[in-house]
Amino acid sequence: MFNYFFVYGTLKKGCRNHHFLSQHGIESCGAAYTRGKLYHLINENYPAMLPGTDLISGELYKVDSAEEISHILDKLENYNEENEIESEYIRKKISVSDEAEYDISAYAYCYNIREIDDFKNNSIYLPAGEWKEIQAFVK
Repeated sequence: MFNYFFVYGTLKKGCRNHHFLSQHGIESCGAAYTRGKLYHLINENYPAMLPGTDLISGELYKVDSAEEISHILDKLENYNEENEIESEYIRKKISVSDEAEYDISAYAYCYNIREIDDFKNNSIYLPAGEWKEIQAFVK
């Protein structure tokens, strides 16, 4: 059985961390969409997805073994399954729609707000639901 990963930031094709997928032979299934709220973290220069109703665009990847790639991506996303409270992102199963509008259950890394004031001062809301590797954001 296959597992799917939904990526919406630095793991997308053309972005700085895509090699974590491509060097393991993991190919994109194409564009995909989910519901949530997307932010850009200014100091870190990467996105954060939170629960919400906005349409968020990304890419869907199919993997043979979720465990194999999860180990690599968990480290990149600062996710510790044994200590989610301190994790920067939490790996969750979410509902995703692909280009054919099929609903697919996929893993995604959702941001874990640990300090609300820091988040508010260091983030820009992206109502269009799309993050691109951009040099500078102005708040």
